[in-house]
Amino acid sequence: MEFYPAALQAFPNQKHKAALTVLSAVPAPTAGRALTRRGLVALLHRSGRRNDSSLVDQIPTDLHAPALNQPQQVEDALGHAVTGLLGIIAAMHTAVESLERNLPGYSTHIRWRRFSDRLPAWDPC
Repeated sequence: MEFYPAALQAFPNQKHKAALTVLSAVPAPTAGRALTRRGLVALLHRSGRRNDSSLVDQIPTDLHAPALNQPQQVEDALGHAVTGLLGIIAAMHTAVESLERNLPGYSTHIRWRRFSDRLPAWDPC
């Protein structure tokens, strides 16, 4: 994600559901700069976030921060890599949620938390 420092600033925890949802929609800097406030609110609602005006103000500020740019073809390729990695993380979340629903009383969530906290930050570069 070093090619997209604005995303790292906007979402220090890329494993959070809101980060996964927003970054799946805007996986590269050009897309992030084009994200509208209304679009962001819709993405945050889709991820289950409530209407937090400070968050809705801060994320676009971070995504619009000036940064060095990659050539468009490189940025597009890295954006596709990010999309793929986010898909893997989303699938892992879905699998854990399914386990939690189907194994009542089992502390899967606690075990997943311990496991996911040890995962390295994902970085396509």
